Amino acid sequence: MIYTFYRYSVILVAFVAFAAISCGRSEEKATQVENTVAIPTISTYAPLEELYVIDPRTGERMQTWKAFWELEKEMKNFRATESGDLGFITDELIRLEATLINDSTLEKVNIPAVKSRVLVFRTFTKKLKDQLNHRVPTPDIDTTRFKILEAYNAFRYQVSDALRDKVYEDFLNRDSLQLDTPAVQN
Repeated sequence: MIYTFYRYSVILVAFVAFAAISCGRSEEKATQVENTVAIPTISTYAPLEELYVIDPRTGERMQTWKAFWELEKEMKNFRATESGDLGFITDELIRLEATLINDSTLEKVNIPAVKSRVLVFRTFTKKLKDQLNHRVPTPDIDTTRFKILEAYNAFRYQVSDALRDKVYEDFLNRDSLQLDTPAVQN
């Protein structure tokens, strides 16, 4: 009987020791897990390039294009944003882009070349919005931000090119009527 009691007490002590060691290790693992959980931080974005400079002569022709200048202002805010949430700015870019071509009072700008640049700009702004909603890593967001700025600069260049005076257009428009009429000799 003493032998049985001794046997049970050894098993009980071993069980208590095992339980104490196991609990201590789980607390240690929990502490390690808590230390490895990433604390959310504010994202810092890479700086963007400068905006394409519009020729002053074509800029004068664009003074009446209200939607363009609103988009210009928002793009400057977008370019200057180096940290924080880009959600509101991206929503504004999408909204302004939708009104851009419809608000165009300039006939020379309402051409497929300009519209295609706006479409590329729209595509990348919507991609950025989706990335922000799905909490994509910052390097991927930076890549899309670079693409947005690149698409916007291409749009600005195309608008500037469309509004630039071209000598050959004036020549073709002026002389086309004279060349089409045959010379009448009496």
